[in-house]
Amino acid sequence: MSEDTNNHAMNRPEDESLVLGKRMSRRHLLASIGAAGAAAAAGGLLAGASKSYGQSIPATNAVYGKAGAHSAMMNTMNAAGCMVVTTYADLRANTLPDANVIYYVKDAGHEGHFYYDATDVTTPDNTGLVLVSTSGARFKRIVETESINVKWFGAAGDDATDDAAAIQTAIDGMPAGGGVLYFPPGIYRVGTPLSVSSNLTFQGAGLSVTTIREHGSLTGRIFYIAGSAGSRKSNIAFYDLTIRNGTAITSGNPTISRDGVRAEYADGLTFVRCMFTEIQGLYALVVKYCTNVLVEDCTFYRWSYGAMMVMVECENIIVTGSTFDTATTTSAGNAYTFATGGEGTNEGSFLVKNVWVTNNKFLNNPAWEGLDTHGGENIWFLDNYIENCKTGILAAIGGSFVANPVLRNVVIEGNVVVQGTGGNGYYGIVVQGKDTSPAEGVIINRNRITGFGGTVESGDTIGAISLHSVRNFSITNNTADEYAQNGIILYYYTNDGVIGGNTLRNCRGGKTVSTAAIRLASWGIYNCLIENNTVSPTDASKRPKFGIRADSRFLSVQLRNNAIKHLAAGGTAYLGAANLPVQWSAAPTDNLTQKFGDMICNASGKPEWYVSGPAIGFGSLYTGVVVTASINAGSATLTALNTVNADYRGLPEGMNITVAGAGAGGAALNARVIKNSKTTIELDAAATTTVTAANVTYQGLTLTS
Repeated sequence: MSEDTNNHAMNRPEDESLVLGKRMSRRHLLASIGAAGAAAAAGGLLAGASKSYGQSIPATNAVYGKAGAHSAMMNTMNAAGCMVVTTYADLRANTLPDANVIYYVKDAGHEGHFYYDATDVTTPDNTGLVLVSTSGARFKRIVETESINVKWFGAAGDDATDDAAAIQTAIDGMPAGGGVLYFPPGIYRVGTPLSVSSNLTFQGAGLSVTTIREHGSLTGRIFYIAGSAGSRKSNIAFYDLTIRNGTAITSGNPTISRDGVRAEYADGLTFVRCMFTEIQGLYALVVKYCTNVLVEDCTFYRWSYGAMMVMVECENIIVTGSTFDTATTTSAGNAYTFATGGEGTNEGSFLVKNVWVTNNKFLNNPAWEGLDTHGGENIWFLDNYIENCKTGILAAIGGSFVANPVLRNVVIEGNVVVQGTGGNGYYGIVVQGKDTSPAEGVIINRNRITGFGGTVESGDTIGAISLHSVRNFSITNNTADEYAQNGIILYYYTNDGVIGGNTLRNCRGGKTVSTAAIRLASWGIYNCLIENNTVSPTDASKRPKFGIRADSRFLSVQLRNNAIKHLAAGGTAYLGAANLPVQWSAAPTDNLTQKFGDMICNASGKPEWYVSGPAIGFGSLYTGVVVTASINAGSATLTALNTVNADYRGLPEGMNITVAGAGAGGAALNARVIKNSKTTIELDAAATTTVTAANVTYQGLTLTS
């Protein structure tokens, strides 16, 4: 027999089963392969008309048919003598294609079956799925697996070749309906960023055996999912592979854009069993203007600045079962493991919504936080383990990424936060709003914190658990041990909450500084209940000096059933007791600020007086001037001018105040604060007389035995 290159591109195999016999017509072929084969052929395998490559069909269908059906039919066709063994080069040189023949390509890495589609004269050659001959014939691969192999398109995966062009050709050559692009074991180097299409899955052979990393010429990110507001990307997934981009820095600045994966304007992103490592740029994984993002069972190891960053206008983000380990920078002021935030000013209409971060490990970021959100709505940080980070968990309104940032509905529950060896530790868990925009709806429950709370030597206002400017909160059933300064601290304009059922153990600051298990550190703390907490250090050298410390007279709190068992020598259960409703030997006469119905305890800790007036809101026994302010006749807007014994934070919503000279005929105006917007205070009553620099005082309390 002679080889007929033009007609069949034949190469005689050693396997006799592939030796061609008599040429068969299509009618005889269908007769030989039987009913099942005929049905498949009628479905388009041979005809190539109804399910040709390039039409909107899934990659798992035939031309792309099911692997089992194809294998059986290929065997039948081979036995029937309708199989030609060939090469890429020979197919491209073929000038007499035969629609009745299946062509088997034997090139290493490109093996597979092709057929001639006589109806197609336009589809371009993409090396992997479509080959175009010099005569214009289109030979199309019959995909016999559930995925498309990137090596079909020329990717080498040899840790040397720049595979970017081959991989990009594979991405661009995927069916319109999408599919799975498979990366066999190997190290695939890329010298230009890979642009990702919708409806595409990148499937590796395992994160330890498939790596996609930078070639020496790369100056950008590895993968770029670049949608737009008018044309969003969707349904993109990465499984079982490693992404690397350079070497994570230890000093200096990260290389801008040398990220792992960046996604913008995309819906439905999945990362499962992937590793991001040695990221020289800013971010290992960053999503912006994206929805429905899942990161599961992934590993982030050694990054320069941010491991996973969720930027503005992202919704429905789930990060679970993953490990974040080692931010490498030692010179940057901050570095992030997981964080939400932004990159510019007023980039979107909202920050983030609906973020679940659960059952992860966040390790070794001594420069900054383990878990961080710069604002957002509906944030859940649940059952994570955090160790050796400067701050364990931070939830704060930060930056100017959106015009009106909020922090609302935050649940921090079941986390274990361990200081480790990374410095003295800062906050274990901290939530920070702003004076004019407090964080709202915060639950901190059932966390275990070891360490943190500032440094032993400092006199700062840092705690294992800290709240700054928060409204509607609960801090319950947590355990803090080995804290330096404060176990739990409330600071600035924090109101409407409960501190209950917490256990405060060893305070490593001991008696050398003014340590406290629970501290109310500034004015503006109102309507808070502190009950059923236990201060019980197990190490006699690590007893706090104070059980509950109240630094300001401008408080409205209730204390019930707290067990303060062991304090340092010279300490006391309550510091600033004159500001608290406890331990009064006679009816209080100064400082106390409370609301209607609050109970005041005597020296034995028994309730003896209750607040019977004012009937609504807060009053105070403090008679000094709080601030000076101005108000115009007919207006209910007070402008706070000068601090006297407090500032605007001393005028919380619900406080009953008196404005000298602003009433009828120059009498005092009695009113209640409805809204506090920093220097602008809205009252429930309008002034009759215009005043400037008028003294503002509190309305008094009526106590009844």
